[in-house]
Parts: sequence; C-alpha cells; structure tokens
Amino acid sequence: MRIGIDLMGSDSPPSRLLEAAELAAEELQGRASLVALASHEALRDLPKECGIELFPTEEEITMDDLPLVAIRRKRLSSLVWGMRLLKSKELDGFVSAGNTGALIAAAALLLPALPTISRPALLATLPTLHGNVAVIDIGGNVSCKPSHLLQFARMGAAYKRCVDGITAPRVGLLNIGTESQKGTSGVREAYDALLLEKNPHFTFIGNIEGREAFSGVVDVLVCDGFSGNVFLKTAEGISSFILSHLDEALGPRTSPEVEAALSSLARRVNYAEYPGAIICGVEGVVIKCHGFSSTQAMCNGIKGACNLIENALIQNLKAALTATL
Repeated sequence: MRIGIDLMGSDSPPSRLLEAAELAAEELQGRASLVALASHEALRDLPKECGIELFPTEEEITMDDLPLVAIRRKRLSSLVWGMRLLKSKELDGFVSAGNTGALIAAAALLLPALPTISRPALLATLPTLHGNVAVIDIGGNVSCKPSHLLQFARMGAAYKRCVDGITAPRVGLLNIGTESQKGTSGVREAYDALLLEKNPHFTFIGNIEGREAFSGVVDVLVCDGFSGNVFLKTAEGISSFILSHLDEALGPRTSPEVEAALSSLARRVNYAEYPGAIICGVEGVVIKCHGFSSTQAMCNGIKGACNLIENALIQNLKAALTATL
C-alpha cells in the first residue's frame, strides 16, 4: 500500500507535514509506504534521510488560487500529481492539507465517479453522546440542488454501513427547525425527496437542528457545504473555548479523576484526533486535513487513509451505492 502526502499549499510549513509523515510511518509499522510530494525548492530545505520517499514536483497550488484555474494551469503541482498517481493506481490513497476547492475539483475531474453520484462531497465525523455522526457536506459544495442532498444522504449512509456496520443508519437534514416547512426552498424539496426515497439502506428521521446533532439522534447529518462548514467550524471553536476555560478555571489539578476526565474530553472534541475529511463520491481514498494542521492532525489523517484502504472503503461504497439502484 502506498499513500501520497501533499507537503505543499497549506498554512503549515512542509517541514511540519514531513514530520507528520515520519511520525505516521513509525506508528504504522510497515503497513504502508509513504510518498511525500513537494516542489524542488521545498525539498532543498528538507532532510534527505527522513525514511520517506520524496517525489519532486514543479509547481504549487496555494490557498489563494482559484481551484479550476489552478488545476488546469498548474498540472505539475504536488496536488495534481498526487491525484494523477492515484488515478493510475500508483498510489492507493492521497492526503492533503492544501486548497480544498482545488483538491475536490481535481478529484472530480481526474477520478471516476461512484455509482449514482454526480458531485463529490466532504464527509467528516464528529463526536456525539452516542458514537460519531458523519456530517456531509462540510465545505465541498457551497450551493446544492435537492438532488445533491439526496446523493449526500446515500453516501453518508453507505459510509456508516461500511465503516461502522450500521445496517440502516439514521439520516437527518440540517435545518433551522424540525418542521417540514422550515428552511430554504431547496432544503424543503430535499426533505420531500428523502421522504419519498423509501430507501431500505437508511432511515430518514427528518429535520435536525444543529444543537441536536451532538445528542446522537442521527448517524448521518446532511447539509450543503456552506451550512456544513459553518456548523463544523463553530463546533470546533466552541469545543476549544470550553477546554481552554476549564483548563484555566481549574488550574493545577491534583485529582487523578479530574485529570482523566478532562483528558478524555480533550481527546473526544479535539479535531487533531480525527483523520480529516474524506472526499466521498470518487474512486479513490482522498483525505483533506485542516490547512493549519498540526503534526498530530496530519499524522492522524495519514493513518486514517491507511485504515480506509485496508477496510476496502471504495469497493464497499461502490457495492452499497449500487444496491440503491
């Protein structure tokens, strides 16, 4: 198994991302070979004896680049190279903390689409009182048609069946209220479409308000990329605020029970503990990590990609989506 790691185009320096690759290689203990993609210029400043295969590229797609323009004009960038290697099966997975729009556009243009899916979406898992909830889309598609939201529901449910073994995942539609007539016209149409779906592979339980998502009432939360990204970033901000406030308020801790409880809470709500977001809808394991990923966050993204490949996620998703036809 070979996993590519994009060292370019993020808010984190290539050296930090290479450290993450080295840490992941150590923790994976030979389960995967890692390939770090970076520009010639960046590679000159990185250690050559790092134990990671280095793949030199000519260009870099930055956060400020327009996605479609960038992938067409910068075909020799680390991001586009990684996607091409994934398409040709020279890589089994690809992890990047770079330009989200460019990563999704490259995946959509270069990789075959999964059955019934016309637009890929970003899926991330968040902790709840009872397991994790898969949130889709969290930033891949700012505006969506009702048909896209229906496809997201199918993908999210298929993911939960494949990864968590849930036979009929509970699907909710993110909205400003639980009533069927709440929300935009597109969300109301999606609600009606999900009611009519009668899909034996998931259970649609209706509209879900943001505050309910963490109670564990749904396994999949469907939303457009704009709402999903705001939801995700707000959740991350609130969790950081709570942890910082508790740490400051409690001060030095002498109680092992309190320390253990706080450590457990920090692990559950710290985004760095989760393996980034998955680009669902294409034939390839592609993980998008935060642009400002820490070493640990990027390391977990790489390990997450390895787990998904070992568990044959793409093959299982294809089979699950084909079953809905």
